[in-house]
Amino acid sequence: MTHSSYPIREATDDPSDPSIEEVIDIALERAENPRTDHPQGHLDEDMKEIVSRYGEEAVEDCIRLHIKEFLPHRTSGMEAFSDKVAGIIVSTVATAYLYELRSEKAE
Repeated sequence: MTHSSYPIREATDDPSDPSIEEVIDIALERAENPRTDHPQGHLDEDMKEIVSRYGEEAVEDCIRLHIKEFLPHRTSGMEAFSDKVAGIIVSTVATAYLYELRSEKAE
């Protein structure tokens, strides 16, 4: 089991928890199609800018490093992009998406 304090399926073995792939999918989907009618749509725009600058693979790596491997925001960004600010943004937004997915599954 992966050591993580985030409730992802890979860490909890609970099939009702979102997988890391679901978190990555929603992040990339929202980067491609940011929500314009949502109070947190600006987070999607931030993700879009970072995907445009660094590419999908780097964003995926950052999300995995933070949520699955539990590296701090800055460290995951430095590992994925050599940019701690981008890492803070991606990690924060991906964590928000994780909890959004969890609340949707609980409904």
